[in-house]
Amino acid sequence: MPVAAAGLPTVAAARLPSTAARLPSAAACVSAAPRVPSAARMSIPSGMPFSTAGVSVAAAGLPAFAAARLSRAAARMSVAAGVPVAAARLSASGLPGAGRGGFFLRVEPVRSATLCASARGGNGGPCRTASRHRRPEIAWTHRRMDALMFEAIPAHHTLSLLLTFGCTAACKHCGTFSNPGAHTSLDRDLMLSAIDQAVESGYLVVVFTGGEPTLRLAELLCAIERASSAGLVTRVVTNAWWAADGNAAFEMAASLVAAGLAEINFSTGDEHARYVPVENILRACLGACKAGFRTICVMVETVRGRSVTAATLTDSPAFKDMVGQFPDARIHVLESPWMPTSPSNHAAYPDGMAANRDNLARRGGCNSCLTTTTVQADGRISACCGLGIRSVPELQVGHIRTTTLRQADEEAANDFLKRWIRVEGPERILAWAATHDERIEWENLYAHRCQACLRLYKDERVRNVIRQRHTEKLADVLLAEWLLFRYDARVAEEA
Repeated sequence: MPVAAAGLPTVAAARLPSTAARLPSAAACVSAAPRVPSAARMSIPSGMPFSTAGVSVAAAGLPAFAAARLSRAAARMSVAAGVPVAAARLSASGLPGAGRGGFFLRVEPVRSATLCASARGGNGGPCRTASRHRRPEIAWTHRRMDALMFEAIPAHHTLSLLLTFGCTAACKHCGTFSNPGAHTSLDRDLMLSAIDQAVESGYLVVVFTGGEPTLRLAELLCAIERASSAGLVTRVVTNAWWAADGNAAFEMAASLVAAGLAEINFSTGDEHARYVPVENILRACLGACKAGFRTICVMVETVRGRSVTAATLTDSPAFKDMVGQFPDARIHVLESPWMPTSPSNHAAYPDGMAANRDNLARRGGCNSCLTTTTVQADGRISACCGLGIRSVPELQVGHIRTTTLRQADEEAANDFLKRWIRVEGPERILAWAATHDERIEWENLYAHRCQACLRLYKDERVRNVIRQRHTEKLADVLLAEWLLFRYDARVAEEA
């Protein structure tokens, strides 16, 4: 089974060799199925052709089209189990000139897709509709795709609540465009409603952030109590402006613990330190330890030539004394690239941090897209918690006043581009786009993947390549989803 031909993310490809022996050959998978000629096509609203894509599951667990893809032995996607299933289409709704602003690729059901294949073998017979041959249990339904390969990616969902866009700091390139002059805040009832919906939908974690969430302390404590009492893991992200002295740091930390907060995260670095001294972070960490927190994380901005580093904290006597006093506390000090909020502005980073062809293979899919749903301070719902999401209309999937979290998640899951980002990551998509347009430069420009993602949505050259060539990646993405999120080696072994 040739792995290299699949074009899979490294982590997905790595899963194949140990299971290849248990999987049927492509010929075995396809031989029992009626063939859909490679010339069979259907059109989507924009007029772009899309190869017919039937879906099913072979007896040993490998989708027929996946085996065919890996062995280069059949069309990009084929049908198995003897019956063509309704084909997927990529709707052009949202493409320029298609009735909705922005760039939005959507996987949607096709109720009556004409396949250029006969009912019993597809050997050039007359065209018939797939709907005549569907099995009811796997037929497409309205706004939902019941065939296994097209369902939403299983995910342990996180709800991120931006309580306010207001902040005590005015950091350059703030990922949420927050500052002291911003006064937009999320209504308390909407906040609690979102938490209740998260519980009903099986979410596991709620993150309270902003802006600076502690500026709305009463609502924050109420929301933490609501979420923690329902069994959700709770986390707050703060800049520790309130830790002006040891007593203030302990009092704030103690109030958060009393409400049920499980984890506290602090943000610092050269930009934050202009408004909140690093000493505040150290006092806040100590106060958190004294209040009973056992999971504390400090995120430090990283650019070339920075003054504040992780070592600024970990090498300080105050930090070392704290670790000695509270050996059971897990205090993580991490560094993360600080990114401009425009894809055309580029920061300088330490060597090897920005994406290039030498390290591209080590960059996997985005763990935020389709796994974190964000309710912003203005009520808009976004399909990730990425920096800069306020500036990307295509990442907005509703408003909490009119859209439930379940509806927003379904909307996001039906977007092929988001699923592609989830599986391969924006850096790999940029690299792929550059192979089709040599004018697209990407190497050593982006250390933070959110900035690379902004490039996908805002650079017209990249958008054009995705718009014109995305269908060639459909099989790769769906196969990678299956390998990463659905394939269970134990089940296959028992089979």
